[in-house]
Amino acid sequence: MTFAISSLVFAAGDVASYIGLPPWPNSRTAIGLCFILFVGTVYRALYLEHKARIGAEQKDEGAELWLLYVPLGGMHRHQLKVENRSPDKDAYNVQIADAALGDGFARASFKLLPLLGRGQTDTPIVQVEGDNFSPEYGDDFDMIIFGAKKAWDQLPQDMFFRDVRGHDHVKFPLSLTFDDYKGKKYELDFLFDMALTFYQVEIQLSQRRVMR
Repeated sequence: MTFAISSLVFAAGDVASYIGLPPWPNSRTAIGLCFILFVGTVYRALYLEHKARIGAEQKDEGAELWLLYVPLGGMHRHQLKVENRSPDKDAYNVQIADAALGDGFARASFKLLPLLGRGQTDTPIVQVEGDNFSPEYGDDFDMIIFGAKKAWDQLPQDMFFRDVRGHDHVKFPLSLTFDDYKGKKYELDFLFDMALTFYQVEIQLSQRRVMR
């Protein structure tokens, strides 16, 4: 640090001489220039350090997780599974957020998965609550859709619509969070799209971000 300051002092003197100011050390202007150069150098070093730290915090090092829609034992009974497609990364505290078509509709709540190892698939326990289906279907994810069948036409147009082939769809968001081995948290947003005519489902990842 002493060497750096000395270098700045001499540099300031050279600058002062170049622009026609009295030579160092008789010029207060040179001292001012030295101080400005020193402050600028320190500020830049701190800024670069801060930028590097923020970049490290925001770097995505998490596992590749995906949602799967799988049969539960009947044609119209299904469950959500979480798949870890990473060959070398585990996921911790995997949590699917509560899912519903909207306020007043059946809602699905999911139990936390403490660990989802690399290459593994697991099924979080689900509990669906609502007024338009039998309690025996409380473990059936489909009930957040079919339990609200009479109210589909009340959904926004981007959630209940008919495609160009004349097939009705129900489309709604799903999200999950998880931690990596360093404790960094991630959030994944999906779009769940069911073509009601054939009960065909497509799940698309719409956004992935590092939360902290």
